[in-house]
Amino acid sequence: MRDNLRVFTILARHSVGVEILPGDPRTWLPEGSGDKLFLYEQRNLGVPHKAVYRAYLEATHIFCSARRSWPPSTDIEKGTLANASSVLLLANPAHQTALNSRKRLILSGYLDPTTELGFTAALLSVHDGSKQSSLWHHRRWILRQSRKNCASSLGGDEGCLNEFTL
Repeated sequence: MRDNLRVFTILARHSVGVEILPGDPRTWLPEGSGDKLFLYEQRNLGVPHKAVYRAYLEATHIFCSARRSWPPSTDIEKGTLANASSVLLLANPAHQTALNSRKRLILSGYLDPTTELGFTAALLSVHDGSKQSSLWHHRRWILRQSRKNCASSLGGDEGCLNEFTL
């Protein structure tokens, strides 16, 4: 799972696009690349289909056990929940429970709303990701939360991001 978590950390923080590639990693990776599970070029991430679903099965167990102990008490538990939900959302961008967990992590201050917007933008580039209304609603919720936080800290709405100015 360590390699799987690394790929989803890259997805959440650095990618502008993501593609699920057909087949397994050996089909797409150049010879001599060792045991890498993904391609990463020019801020675009390519993850083989079989690797995504292997990670999905593992992440499901991790996510369920992390949710049972809600609220997470340490940053390690919050990170585990965030990474597991990233895996679930890459395989299924409409996974409502994973989206709700990420909302809770944003409200707790563990996930940064700006980083989460980048993460959801990358998910929208996945095949059928842009068709998932729950993912679009999640983005809208993030923008509204950001606007509330901005307005309360600035004392007004001027200079705050909203869904109409992006």
